[in-house]
Amino acid sequence: MSLSEHREHNMDEDPSTSAGIKCSIPKELQDELDLIAANVPRDIEEVKESLTLCSCCDSHNIEIESWKEESEKCVDTPVVNIISQIVESETNVLIVGEPGMDIRVINERTQLESVNEQHGKFTIMISRQYEQEYCKRIESELQFGKMNQCFCNSQMKFEKYRALFLDILKSMDDSLLLERINTYDLVANNEHHEIEYEDYRSDEDMTEGPFLTACIQGYYDIVQYFISKGADINLCGLFGSPLIDACIGGNENIVQLLIDEGSDKNQTNRIGFTPLTISCVEGKEKIEQLLINKGFDINQVDKMGQTPLKASCWTGNEKIVQLLIDKGCIVKQDASIGETPLFAACKVGNEKIVKILIDKICDVNQTTSIGQTPLIAACSGGNQKIVQFLIDKGCDVNQYDGFGETPLTTACSGENEKLVLLLIDKGFDVNQIDEKGCDVKQDIGIGETPLTAACRGGNKKIVDLLIGKGREVNPNDSIGETPLTAACRGGNENIVQLLIDKGCNVNQIDGNKDTPLIITCSLGRNEKIVQLLLNQEVNLNQTDRTRQTALTAACKGGNEKIVQLLLDEGVNVCVGVSGDTDLTDDVYLFAVEKSYFYLNFEHRK
Repeated sequence: MSLSEHREHNMDEDPSTSAGIKCSIPKELQDELDLIAANVPRDIEEVKESLTLCSCCDSHNIEIESWKEESEKCVDTPVVNIISQIVESETNVLIVGEPGMDIRVINERTQLESVNEQHGKFTIMISRQYEQEYCKRIESELQFGKMNQCFCNSQMKFEKYRALFLDILKSMDDSLLLERINTYDLVANNEHHEIEYEDYRSDEDMTEGPFLTACIQGYYDIVQYFISKGADINLCGLFGSPLIDACIGGNENIVQLLIDEGSDKNQTNRIGFTPLTISCVEGKEKIEQLLINKGFDINQVDKMGQTPLKASCWTGNEKIVQLLIDKGCIVKQDASIGETPLFAACKVGNEKIVKILIDKICDVNQTTSIGQTPLIAACSGGNQKIVQFLIDKGCDVNQYDGFGETPLTTACSGENEKLVLLLIDKGFDVNQIDEKGCDVKQDIGIGETPLTAACRGGNKKIVDLLIGKGREVNPNDSIGETPLTAACRGGNENIVQLLIDKGCNVNQIDGNKDTPLIITCSLGRNEKIVQLLLNQEVNLNQTDRTRQTALTAACKGGNEKIVQLLLDEGVNVCVGVSGDTDLTDDVYLFAVEKSYFYLNFEHRK
């Protein structure tokens, strides 16, 4: 069957196999094709029928589209390559496809001349002469189940095109239209435990569907038409519903239309958001006002544990927070459902919202469901003004959370030494806990001390500050860490040197029976710290809880320079896991890999 016969035979099938938008082939190009055909073993008629030529918007540019990776209907032959080189017309764009222009090309690269809107540099302009054929192509795509793809057309942002598209939709049979509107079924993939959409018509663009797309994009006339034809106004997609998507898009007229049509006010999407909470998350003030005026519950808790007030605090929208409070929203919300509004505001660092909430008699020491406090949240964000404000309002600076964190340990883990100084200076005796005194020696029994937190965090100024305030440099914290082992894990040689200068014991083991040298060697990333420790009276052959030595740790870490440093210091290569007199497996394997065969002889003790 010839290509022409094949095309004619398939005209009633999927329009992606139809010829697309066509113009005549210029005589100059026809002559070139005839010339090429004489020298290339390929049916030139097929090549001719694969060409779609349209007027280009930019007379100074030529674009050649092959869609090699995107479509199986591409032509990628010597003929096409030669054609691509010889086309010199400045008023044409050559689209190569077999046998026609793919719908994605139409969506992304074409624009109707009659739309009369700005276009991209390489946009293919469809003249009025071919507009009717263009519309027939879109109609065919809709008939064959490609409604989602048609909604992806770049011209949908233009009102004139949407009006034309709506006329095409109105030409569809009502029952077929309704089927296309509700394209997807939600199915569970039991093998992978994932949720996915299954398409009735194998539409390639997996979107939320035409109805939800119209709601979020603000296509009011199309939404109205869909509803008039019986579209489900409470349709729930994976991420949205008509009302929720209209709220996300900030489309007041569609929100109003859906509510008037009886949309469920308390419906949640599959993630759990309600229309009111999602409006707060998106910061849509006018939508929020509209929903409240329509009687939506301002204290409703969604499936995610969010309330409108908490959602607004997380996004930092002061106007919506004030609106909710003015409408009677509960400020001191139950912490059992997650974070409190004050915690959220402190975490994101919004000073104005923090003040609004506290002015409404919000408890500054109220913890979340997992014991997190507003002050610790503010410290983690490094916001000095909020920390100062909370303390001035009576916040307990020594209160710890469910993870064992205190405001001071949290601040010490960061980079803000002024914040650390602020917490310490709020007390009288820094070694005692009183109403507002922050204890630099504090260890709450399930976490680290401020000094180990600072050593791990890598801020030398904070470490120096804490030591200057009376913190000892050798004790373990409640999770077994010492300041020196914490500094070695953090990899900051300046802090290691400071601790050594302050009299830190370089051979002290931590709660996990690790030594500073073994920890540094196992990490294998900082030879300078290894050298600092070797400069002290460090025990080269000390073992940890697994009888690992610094050398075996260094071999596992894979750093040749550290291994060489240890060898030069006279480490015993035969001390290790088994206690045998031969090389340990780790040392032997490393030696073989690095060609250190002399280990067994020159460095053996």
